[in-house]
Amino acid sequence: MNRSICMLLLLCGCEGYVTVVQPVEILGTIATADGHDGPVRLEVYQAWSGDGGLRYPMRFIDASWVSTPGDFTMSVELPVEEGEGLVLYGWQDRDGDETHCAPGVDDELSGAAVISETDVPDVVDGDLVLDSPCVGATRLFP
Repeated sequence: MNRSICMLLLLCGCEGYVTVVQPVEILGTIATADGHDGPVRLEVYQAWSGDGGLRYPMRFIDASWVSTPGDFTMSVELPVEEGEGLVLYGWQDRDGDETHCAPGVDDELSGAAVISETDVPDVVDGDLVLDSPCVGATRLFP
């Protein structure tokens, strides 16, 4: 008898949580303030997530590398019911260590573009200028 109840509770308690996502294609251009070439890490954030007193900015969604500044295309899936808006952040890896501004490095430029703070269309333009040395994503969000 106890085994049957445990199995029933286990099966009912393991019901999957379904996340509804919206596919978004980001088309844009990356430029650096000083024209330097080199790989750029692009990171996509939802501008806002949570409700009421638990609402917070800059929820990380996805990241990708591009080989050099210029035109780019990036596809992401935004969790529709868990946040809103879209922010694009990037930084240029000038020393090849894939770490943003490790100790002793102070010239890796970064930048952010607020694409939307509310609804996000399926295709967006995300032009990004990297002009702030060693600044993280949350410090660049207004």
